[in-house]
Amino acid sequence: SVAYEDGDGTAPSHRHSVYWLTAAARGGYEEAVIRLAAMYGDGDGVEARDAVARGLIASLPELPRRLRRVARRVGRGGVEDIPDVSLANREGERLAVGFKAESMGEHAVAANIYFLSAKAGNVKAQYHLGLCYESGNGVPQSAEEARRRFGIAANAGLTDAAYALGRYAALGIGGEKDAPLAIRLLTTAAENGHVEAAYLLGKAYTEGELTDVDPVLALRFYEQAAAQGHAEATAASTRIREATAAIYEKGRIAEKQGDYETALSLYTAASNMGHHGASYLLGLLLESGKCGKVDRKGAFLAYSAAASGGNAGAILRLGLCYSRGFGVNRDFAAATRLLTVAAKQNAAEAKTELERIKARKYLKTSRRFYAASTVMYRRGDVLEAIKFRNIAAKLGNSRAMYLLGCHFDFGDGLPMDKSKAHAWFSRAAAAGYIPNGTKDLKIGYLRERKQLIALRYKDEH
Repeated sequence: SVAYEDGDGTAPSHRHSVYWLTAAARGGYEEAVIRLAAMYGDGDGVEARDAVARGLIASLPELPRRLRRVARRVGRGGVEDIPDVSLANREGERLAVGFKAESMGEHAVAANIYFLSAKAGNVKAQYHLGLCYESGNGVPQSAEEARRRFGIAANAGLTDAAYALGRYAALGIGGEKDAPLAIRLLTTAAENGHVEAAYLLGKAYTEGELTDVDPVLALRFYEQAAAQGHAEATAASTRIREATAAIYEKGRIAEKQGDYETALSLYTAASNMGHHGASYLLGLLLESGKCGKVDRKGAFLAYSAAASGGNAGAILRLGLCYSRGFGVNRDFAAATRLLTVAAKQNAAEAKTELERIKARKYLKTSRRFYAASTVMYRRGDVLEAIKFRNIAAKLGNSRAMYLLGCHFDFGDGLPMDKSKAHAWFSRAAAAGYIPNGTKDLKIGYLRERKQLIALRYKDEH
């Protein structure tokens, strides 16, 4: 701090002096505290701040003679901590001088400053020196040297340089055309918010010169640039959306006319262009088998694309796919998450499926109670069998529900009640049990009931 204050070996600088005095004072060096108190008390080299001066004076074990005048002037009152003092980076200061020289038309001076700063490791200077070589301002014009400078800055992580080098690589300026490098650099720049990089990527994915045509990515980058006010990107994204909507509408018309093959082709095209409604209808078409065969895997992929855009119908269908294993391995956690979203949107089918998933959690347990009830009934313990069947029914076992209906229907262990019997039969049907000829549970139940009655009669006589 003394060297900067006295200009001993360097240019005098009050700010540098205060910076180092602050560091020393915070480290407990008493002389630094005394000097800072005087500077803040008198406003010498800093803005006068009495509260800071009082705080510094109060931190001293005793008041030095040279601070008595300052102490009288600042008086008593509140205190403040020493404020932070920052120093401008020397290379930053030099770069600012280069910007000013360039704005005044002193291109040779600016280029020389950029060169010195770049040599010292300043990344922004490398980039601006590249711009000088690109335009020929202050240095001989050289696309090769501009590309080299942009490369150094881009490798150091400068977004503007990544865009510039990506553009050079895309157009083959200053060297060979390098499509993969161009896409990689432009993507990096776009992800960091560079509007022109986003627009160029939109063009690249639309025209297919640097990479494969991908309307979805093209629209994504066009809309990113449009959101930042890029007029051409706004127009391009509008054109893509209008074209996609037109293809989708043609698909709707073809489907209504029963031309499912054409509808399939048009929905696929619109889906590939990012139309979520087309993706949903494509899934329904593939799942229905109207085009010749059921393609549940394709339907699942189409629903996934539509659901990613928030399509309510697709969210429901995707949840059902996960729940029932249509086109994908069963995943009840994913199904529950999706169906819950659909249920909140008042989808009745989603609510029903959620109940079925919930019932599946207790499937094994309900089967155990049902099996135990069968054993008990065959032993003649009808009341215990009914208790176990009731538990199994509450856990969602449709067979147990049906047999409880039989108990009410025939008055077996329970008072005969045809209305309650019918209610249990209806619940069993809703839970998925369908009577099927000789496999009907009622036939087996009646056979066992007959055997049980015969056994009781034998025991009584």
